[in-house]
Amino acid sequence: MTSPQPGAVLIVLTDGEANLAHYMDLLRADGTRVLATARPYDAVAHIARHERCVLLVRYELLGADAPDFLRQARALRADTFMIVSVAPNVDVSACDATADLVLREPFLYSTFQDAVCCGSARRDRLRHLSSEPVSAATPMGLVPPVSESTRSIASVATAGSATEWQRVVDYARRMSCEERDRQRLHALALQMFMDIADAEAGVLWLKRPGQEDWDLVEGFVPTEGLDESLPLSGAASAALLHGHPALSTLALTPASADLRQAPLLLIPIVDQQDHHGLVALARPRAEPFSNRAFPELEALALQFVANLSNARRLAELDNMAVVDPLTGLFNRRHFDRLFSQELNRAKRHDRCVTLVLIDVDKFKTINDLNGYSTGDAVIRAVADVLLRGFRDVDTVTRWGGDEFAVLLPDTGRARPAFADVGEYADPVNRVRHSVERADFRLLVPRLKGKVTVSAGVAVYPTDANDRDTLFAAANRALQRAKKCGPNRVVRFGEVHTDSAERFDVQG
Repeated sequence: MTSPQPGAVLIVLTDGEANLAHYMDLLRADGTRVLATARPYDAVAHIARHERCVLLVRYELLGADAPDFLRQARALRADTFMIVSVAPNVDVSACDATADLVLREPFLYSTFQDAVCCGSARRDRLRHLSSEPVSAATPMGLVPPVSESTRSIASVATAGSATEWQRVVDYARRMSCEERDRQRLHALALQMFMDIADAEAGVLWLKRPGQEDWDLVEGFVPTEGLDESLPLSGAASAALLHGHPALSTLALTPASADLRQAPLLLIPIVDQQDHHGLVALARPRAEPFSNRAFPELEALALQFVANLSNARRLAELDNMAVVDPLTGLFNRRHFDRLFSQELNRAKRHDRCVTLVLIDVDKFKTINDLNGYSTGDAVIRAVADVLLRGFRDVDTVTRWGGDEFAVLLPDTGRARPAFADVGEYADPVNRVRHSVERADFRLLVPRLKGKVTVSAGVAVYPTDANDRDTLFAAANRALQRAKKCGPNRVVRFGEVHTDSAERFDVQG
């Protein structure tokens, strides 16, 4: 079997499907240069850099965006040989006008190799190559797909030279690297819009997901007196409606004389589903904007939509990893990580850390009398009281079931003994009283009985010198509170001084 022509590069846009990945390894072993990516804008960059290339796109990655991507790739470099790899029974007729070849999965390596080698002269003869069975030796293991949005700059009609578009590709890559830090993503995106348009001032508004409200999230102009209604102005509304940049003379800030009559360029951040934001750029020197940069600005705007979507998904995933879904409090995983950090900080700065463990009294009885749905409502209501009762710097955690753990950092300087035992128990007692006084029947109409909590308090380093013994001390205090209560707070020092309940935290 022949190899691709010397110097030809195979560019593969794939989600990491195992069979195709194996075939790419075999091609590399045969001397073919293979560049694989899951990011459409990276594929565009590769096409721009290599005059002789073969592009293979796995349809599963792009879905309905595949035809648009192929058209833009063709516009960027007309002589690129394009192959689409698609699962059986998937309609890819929309790609017919652009794709040179369609490979129906699964296919043999020989078919894949022949497709890569065929070249432009064999396009018509090999179009819609027949399916072939997979040999027994073909590896069928799964490779986890790359979870990243496929909407990219390739969804906008390309214009200008490859060199000009390389800047947009580089900007898109940089924005994608900031998706875990939304504040940096917003600032970087606005700066890039300003660079492309050669603007000296700019602001970025983003629409709250699922709402009609807009937030000013980033700006390179004086914010005092800024027109907060700009996203709802006529010029901005028109830009958002049509989805293309528009020119306006609306003042960015009446407080700044040099910006009052500045030409304004409005760039909508939109996709087919919704309006996501608006960028307003200005030139205080009153020079008009050129429409030559409009295609690049539109492309960057669409890429920014993908980055915003990814950033929201990442934030949701991070939130799911550390937040209890029933109460909205931090979960045990987050608490464990923070616990060690706070103890280490307390050791360095010779400070105290207080740990509080809290239980809802007779919660099983509440569940038995009222049902589990009512029990969940009680847990949520108690969590709300606890969250409001402690300081902002304190970490309130749902430990599990009806149990809560609260970490209070920096509760004084470390001392060998405490003259005032109530110094650390009093804040917890205030929260206990808040739970006792709360009328949970307003939240849980069918609730029978009164809701109270018991708590155990332990302090580092007085009661324990490490996290395990500190937790054991707080738990022992909690057990004493439940035994002597309910509706009581016990500090570990009270347990430790009781000979009948003595507990050696060091052993």
